[in-house]
Amino acid sequence: MQKIILSICIPTYNRAATLPNCLNSILISKRKTNLKFEICISDNASNYNVKKIIKPFKKKLNIRLNRNKKINESRCRCDRKEHLVNSGIIESKIFNL
Repeated sequence: MQKIILSICIPTYNRAATLPNCLNSILISKRKTNLKFEICISDNASNYNVKKIIKPFKKKLNIRLNRNKKINESRCRCDRKEHLVNSGIIESKIFNL
């Protein structure tokens, strides 16, 4: 089994319309590489069901979800320190443009 060498952390708060776009972009990129990575989504107490939105992507992507009980916009929690040591981290923030 190949070791995870990259964690993509996505903090989200009430972004039901844009989270699937972000995950689709990652899925397209995954098809172009053999890089072993995980996606860590940190839900900051959104008003929608994040689990329902990510469900179709979990079959194709290695997704970990952490749901914060209260809003904490400055933190994207991954809980896998062993993968973060000596690895790159891409932090993707979803903005309303």
